Amino acid sequence: MATYKVPVEHSDGFSASQVIMTNADKLLVSTDTPTLAGLNLTNCAVLGANSAVFQPGIDSTTFFQVKNAAGSLIANFNTTNREMAIGDKFGDGYYQFVVTKVSASNCALFTSASGNTSLDINTDTEFGDAYLQFQVSGSGKATIGIDNDDNDKLKFDTTNLGATNRLVLDGSNIGFGEVSPETITEWTSSVPYLTIHNSTHEDTDGGRESRIIAKGEQSGEEETTLGYIEFSHDGAADDQKGKIGIYTNDGSDGDSPTLRMTIDSDGLVDAVGDFTAGTIQADNGADYDGLLSGITNITIVGGVITAVS
Repeated sequence: MATYKVPVEHSDGFSASQVIMTNADKLLVSTDTPTLAGLNLTNCAVLGANSAVFQPGIDSTTFFQVKNAAGSLIANFNTTNREMAIGDKFGDGYYQFVVTKVSASNCALFTSASGNTSLDINTDTEFGDAYLQFQVSGSGKATIGIDNDDNDKLKFDTTNLGATNRLVLDGSNIGFGEVSPETITEWTSSVPYLTIHNSTHEDTDGGRESRIIAKGEQSGEEETTLGYIEFSHDGAADDQKGKIGIYTNDGSDGDSPTLRMTIDSDGLVDAVGDFTAGTIQADNGADYDGLLSGITNITIVGGVITAVS
């Protein structure tokens, strides 16, 4: 007859003395640890030679738990909601890491602090979407992910995936509010404005500048600036006056193109260049050639043209 010994504590009067478990009486003892081929705990677990299965007779939100020596909860297995939770750091019943099945096609991973969900990693097995969603206090959201319904484009949204299309990466093109950008960047909105902001605090003439720069590469791969448009402060006073400058490369300017035209805060248009071959066209459609011969600077103020040679 085989004899088995396992440590066990009884609440019905047994002391720490040995209790023998045999094939006949199947009692337990408290002085040794046996090697068993298997163990079946009714409505709880089956421990086999090559597998261990924990399954309740009735689902519970606290079916299996792990605690530290002080009794604080470390991990919880919830069979009612199909969740595994780890890390009740704040002792308030909310976990920092939760794996849960939220629907037939979605599996989500949440991190949480005091119940406020902060991260959701979702793989949609039915529709093929995959995304990260950040959320604060159940209100504000930001989502980054692949939208399988829209040709596997990478999207950045301020709500759910594909809801606003704030930023869309479509191949080598980028859309801002545009789901199918046709060029390297496309801005789609009822107010598609582009703002360039110089944060330097200054009142100098030409300061507070912002530029839109166009570059190109020569056949020998040399990269230079073809031209740019510059917006800057007009004058040196502490005011809001602005001016616009148009610059072009004369062929050897490198990255420092030459100023060709300026529009100042008073609406004064000042053009600089060689106007030898210039032509002026009158209101009646007649062309007057050669009138600008030798002119190097033209100023237009209030509809009056002033030419300087």
